[in-house]
Amino acid sequence: MSLKETISNFKRDQNPDNEIFIWLNMAKVFKAFTLENVEHQKLEVKKEAFRLILMRSMMSEKEAINKADLKLLNENKAKEILKNYSLDKKPIKIEHK
Repeated sequence: MSLKETISNFKRDQNPDNEIFIWLNMAKVFKAFTLENVEHQKLEVKKEAFRLILMRSMMSEKEAINKADLKLLNENKAKEILKNYSLDKKPIKIEHK
């Protein structure tokens, strides 16, 4: 999704503050991962960690780990990353026009 599409989606969102809060929490978790794991600085590992965190925002920790299709991170590392995620799961709502 492009930046323009993302901004457009936020403009149409009925509760943008909630979405921003979720993304700030995800950023906190991702930042903690990158600061605590200097050895995991490869872009592919960062992408996998971000995908895991994004999935966690929509589903339980267990579901996110199972569905993340982890190749570079093991289950223990995934749990370590997600220990910093403090919000409940919130499935994405898709509006059809």
